[in-house]
Amino acid sequence: GRIDFMNKPRHSCGGKPCALHDWNASAMHQAVNGSWGVLDDEDYRGKPVVAAYGYFAVLHVGVLLQADKNQLLRDFFTDLIRAFNAMNPLIAATEELVLAFPGNKSQERVVMPLTKRFGDECGNNSLCAWNLSTALYYERVIYERKSGIDQGLDYRGAPVKAGYWPVPGMDLAVVIEVDQAQIDRTGLMLMKQYAEEQNEFYTDSSEELMLGSTIRMTAMGRVNSGYEIVTKFKFDDACEGAKAA
Repeated sequence: GRIDFMNKPRHSCGGKPCALHDWNASAMHQAVNGSWGVLDDEDYRGKPVVAAYGYFAVLHVGVLLQADKNQLLRDFFTDLIRAFNAMNPLIAATEELVLAFPGNKSQERVVMPLTKRFGDECGNNSLCAWNLSTALYYERVIYERKSGIDQGLDYRGAPVKAGYWPVPGMDLAVVIEVDQAQIDRTGLMLMKQYAEEQNEFYTDSSEELMLGSTIRMTAMGRVNSGYEIVTKFKFDDACEGAKAA
């Protein structure tokens, strides 16, 4: 039915008063019918808005509050980026929270970062190479809307393990990446610790648990260096002139 608006519109339409009688006003129709809620709508200028509406039964009046949807999204992205940039320094130095969104869809599938913790490692004025052929999980999470855990190269070209998931209802994805070198170091350390503890516990046994690796961990990361025993020798005191590891 017909809705009579009690106040003048705040905005004009091309410098002239807007014709409110031509406005569909979905949210206001909901309000005057006694409903309360929030929905995506268009204002009397045809611009996308987020509208909150309600009804005051005593006065038989519907109330409508509209906000420009694009401005709300810009403010949301700004706050979200600020939150991610604040969290990154608080997690481990080899980890990064990445907020990403689709690039220009008219071109080849690309992903653009909204956050870059290690951007200063990419050279002067560089955005780094977001190459989906080296990090396919970005394509899965952004374009296929899938979540999971995978391996790849980050925008610096460093090997990482990544957990990823899409943000419901938005062309956004959250990715947490951990340097593969750190995972290798941690795993090797835990296995070495376990083996040596077992050897120390079973001192009366002639058995020895040894751990060998073809990977040597350095400050620069993972290096293939040939075969190497990484655990202490259980019977090093029985070695005649041999140097224990």
